[in-house]
Amino acid sequence: MGISALLILICHLYGYVDLSVTVQYILSLGNIGVDCFLFLSGVGMWNSLLKVKSREIKYWYINRYLKLFIPYLTVILPLGILGDKRQPSSSRIAI
Repeated sequence: MGISALLILICHLYGYVDLSVTVQYILSLGNIGVDCFLFLSGVGMWNSLLKVKSREIKYWYINRYLKLFIPYLTVILPLGILGDKRQPSSSRIAI
């Protein structure tokens, strides 16, 4: 999963930096990282769910929901209150 996450980060790099067409193509192959990351996350969740007893499934789902919802709120609430202050995409760095 770590390699997949790095591929995703590298893939997003070429959106902010002007690079040659060849380098952009190589970096765009990082999209494969998204597929691998989602697949490995699904396999991990499946294995985790298999270890849960039938009477504990409700708590497993509540735990998973909270693990996603709390970080989501941590990011969304400040952005919703402060607004999006990012600069337009025309401010790229030339390398």
